[in-house]
This record gives sequence, structure tokens and C-alpha cells, in this order.
Amino acid sequence: MKKFLVIFFAALALTIARAGQPDGTLDVYWIDSEGGGSTLIITPNDESVLIDSGYAGGRDPGRIVAAAKAAGLTKIDFMLLTHFHNDHFGGGPEVAEALPVGAIYERQIPAGDPDGKVQSSFQTQIKPWREIAAKRMTLSPGVTLPLRAVAGGPKLELVCLYADQKIIGPTADQMKVKNPLTGTGSP
Repeated sequence: MKKFLVIFFAALALTIARAGQPDGTLDVYWIDSEGGGSTLIITPNDESVLIDSGYAGGRDPGRIVAAAKAAGLTKIDFMLLTHFHNDHFGGGPEVAEALPVGAIYERQIPAGDPDGKVQSSFQTQIKPWREIAAKRMTLSPGVTLPLRAVAGGPKLELVCLYADQKIIGPTADQMKVKNPLTGTGSP
């Protein structure tokens, strides 16, 4: 009953905005998942990007699936994993059971514990994630997700700027652009 209520209220809260609206907006949903957060992005072309998937066990994946379905999604186009802690990848297999996943973007899965622990259950915990049936892509600095262009609108890009202690700095053209909000905020 508790699981049902959580999913019901998550779905109810998200019914005000749906994918496929003719308004051409970029919709971003932050989904409360224990220990971290999951972010669901829906482009004006109805492409979906899920960043992190919370813990396994129903609650976190249930919230993600409820949010996705409330937004009108029937699949997740891109699933991104920021790092190899269970509160970020654990719910992925359950999400993938409920909604097909097109491609997973991840860094290389560590051979041992990502935190260097000698005694670790990481290899057991990561096994369901490894078994998700989806195309696997390497997430590294400079990787750009292949989002479709919006007809008559600006080009959309989602670019990995930092991973594995490597960073992509701004381009010369980006450095020329002045932030119009500079100096407008409170100190």
C-alpha cells in the first residue's frame, strides 16, 4: 500500500506536464531517489534522458517509472550513470524492465570496488546493471549525446564536460559570450 501511494502521488504531481506538448519545451524532472537524485530530461522532440536511477528495491525505480509515464514516455532513450555507487545505478535494471532503454552511457565499470575497498559486494551489486539489454556507450569528457535537432529551433546538445578527473573547458567562442545575468544576483 505504501509503495502504491508513493507512486500514485508521484504520478499525480507530474500530470501537469506531459511529453509531446506542442509548446516545444525542454522539460526537466528531478526525482527524489534515496542518497542522491535522478534527473529525467525530455526534449521538445520527446527524446528522454535519465541520469542516475537510485537504489534497487522498488521505491526509487517506481518513482522514476511513475514520473516517466506521467510525462507520457513509453521508453528511455538514453540512460546515463554518473558514478558506480549503488544509489546511482541500483534501480536501473528495474527501470529497464518497465521501460525499454535505447542506450546506456557509462564510464568503464571498475574491475574491483570503485572506492578501493578490499572486502566489497560491488561485483554482485553491479551484475544486474551489466545485464540491462541496451546499447552501451562510453561516457567520457567531450562525448555528446546524439539528440535530434528541433525543427525551427535551437540545436540541443548534452555534452559530458567532466569525467575521470578530466575536464573539457569552454571553447574560444564560448568565452566570447557574456552571461547576461552577470551582476544581477544578490551577493
